[in-house]
Amino acid sequence: MKRFEFRLERVLRVRRVLDQQARQALAAAIADRVSAEAALADLRRTVRDRIRDMDALQSAGEVDVRRILRHEADLALLGRSIERAEETLEEAEVFEAECADALAEARREVEVVEKLREKQLLAYRVEQQREEMAERDEHVARLFAVRPVDGLEDER
Repeated sequence: MKRFEFRLERVLRVRRVLDQQARQALAAAIADRVSAEAALADLRRTVRDRIRDMDALQSAGEVDVRRILRHEADLALLGRSIERAEETLEEAEVFEAECADALAEARREVEVVEKLREKQLLAYRVEQQREEMAERDEHVARLFAVRPVDGLEDER
């Protein structure tokens, strides 16, 4: 019997490549989200540090109007940076979700073709066993076939 041949093997390979690419895209999206979270956390930490530093200067009595104005301008700038970082994080989260959906779809597409391959392989094996059994039955039938013995007549 000829060997098993799955006609959609190329399709399966392409879908596996697409699945791998989707995995890589999701990994990159996760890395981008983590980076955006870290950048936002750094900015928030910077704001807390600046406020703490200004509070320390105020309690020591070392604050003048120029320093307060510079501090407020600095905080306003940091606030705008935080807004941009939050937007970046939100975009990263949306992209990560899209990549996760794409990976789930790619996995489903691979599974569909793999299940079809498994069904065809099972059918191939069943057919192979059926043919082997038929060959064995034929061989046994030939071995035990009733052969006329010389000198004996058929009693019919």
